[in-house]
Amino acid sequence: MKTSRKSSASNPAAKSKKSIQNRVRLALGIVFLLVFSLLYYSFDIEPYQIRTEQVSVNMENARESLRIAVFSDTHLKKNYPAAALWNVVNALNAQHPDVVVFLGDLYDDYDNWHDDPAVIEALRAIQAPLGKLAVWGNRDYGGGAEKAYLSILDQSGFTLLQNSNWYIPVCSSHSVLFTGLDDAIFGHPFYPEETQVYDNSLKILLMHEPDQFADYTGYGTDLAAAGHTHGGQSLLIPASWRSRDLQSRFNKGMYEENGESLYVTSGIGTTHISARFLMPPSITIITAGLNCASSSSPSAS
Repeated sequence: MKTSRKSSASNPAAKSKKSIQNRVRLALGIVFLLVFSLLYYSFDIEPYQIRTEQVSVNMENARESLRIAVFSDTHLKKNYPAAALWNVVNALNAQHPDVVVFLGDLYDDYDNWHDDPAVIEALRAIQAPLGKLAVWGNRDYGGGAEKAYLSILDQSGFTLLQNSNWYIPVCSSHSVLFTGLDDAIFGHPFYPEETQVYDNSLKILLMHEPDQFADYTGYGTDLAAAGHTHGGQSLLIPASWRSRDLQSRFNKGMYEENGESLYVTSGIGTTHISARFLMPPSITIITAGLNCASSSSPSAS
């Protein structure tokens, strides 16, 4: 007696089941590939793609201009060491700025990792004929970072502004005023009382945390600059889910508060998670107009 057995190829139910299984495997493979690609891009590609943002201030009827390069939040650490800082140095020098400003948070966790000689070598190579300025960030305090930050900046040719002013003469009797505030979290920021405004001065206010900006409006500042937020670091993470370090009503870009302007940079490094997504690291070139009577200013517009 012969028995007949239907093959799976001629069995519609088995054929359908196998087709579904193949589609599921394909879908899972695509999802895995997308997740892997997303993680690889976020951890190994975007954090090293430094962009240059352009901002202008006081350019109406300006005969001359000053180029101010701003960078912030390098958060140097074991997987983003001083060697990576050279990408920033090269990006800054390529813009030929007159002044360079660093807005704080040099190391991510000084106790956990630091390489001061290598960092000094890189920062010292930044070129700015009219000066290099810096302010305190919250990561520059504590765990030995405080003394190191002072020493590193000094040996790198930076002037640290801690509730103090720096005047840069630009042409004849004109000057640009830079006021730097202390860190708002671990420091004691206040606007320096001895501030003087010379004829046609441009006033630039420097701070680390942008949320303190509203406390320092009313001084006639032409532009304030801040960092700290990293622009949220990743657009995949809703603002309410971000760590407190990265939460602010000033996320990235230009803002107006009480008739005065604030620019927030997305910074360079990362914190908590060493990844960025759709928020690449950036330096910012501020082109500031100068209404000089003579043509002896440092940078012609």
